Amino acid sequence: MEIKRFIRIFDGFLNDDQNAKFLKFIKSKTSHPGTIITDEHGTLAEDDSVRNVEVIGLDLDSDPATSFWFHITKYLTQNLMNNYKEVTGSKYLNPVSIENPQILKYPPGGKYNVHVDYYKTLPRMLSLILFINDDYEGGDLIMHNSNSTETEKIEKKKNRCVIFPSNHLYPHAVTPVTKGTRYTMVTWIQ
Repeated sequence: MEIKRFIRIFDGFLNDDQNAKFLKFIKSKTSHPGTIITDEHGTLAEDDSVRNVEVIGLDLDSDPATSFWFHITKYLTQNLMNNYKEVTGSKYLNPVSIENPQILKYPPGGKYNVHVDYYKTLPRMLSLILFINDDYEGGDLIMHNSNSTETEKIEKKKNRCVIFPSNHLYPHAVTPVTKGTRYTMVTWIQ
């Protein structure tokens, strides 16, 4: 299977001024350790050996600035999802909801081992990752072909959005950050 078939890249999610303001906003927010799902019941736990990342939530019920960025990212995500459907010809892709976006902060040593984003308790259809910055080293997004040893490194570029299926055919990983801090926004379409 060609792993690139349903991996789509969209550049220019935000304009440069918006992106700079978004990054400034993110750096002002408090983060908490990321978790992983540990079993089929959806139990969450921290495990730095698998996922070493800090999370900043974007939700509607927060302060006005957080609410503003929540609405902007949800709107743009909806537009990108519609574009993805058109570009890939996925006429049977009928999402029910878009999860609240999360900002992921990967400090030096931050990583996420190979995983998929679909779980029985979280039946996600599409994963969306926005590269907010690119002034760091390491922290590469690597897509793995579940049927072979083939991998695809996604070039990091500020303001680049990557959309791909969340299922078992698209395992992916983030290599350890070696210098600087990697900021991404993630969300999932169910």
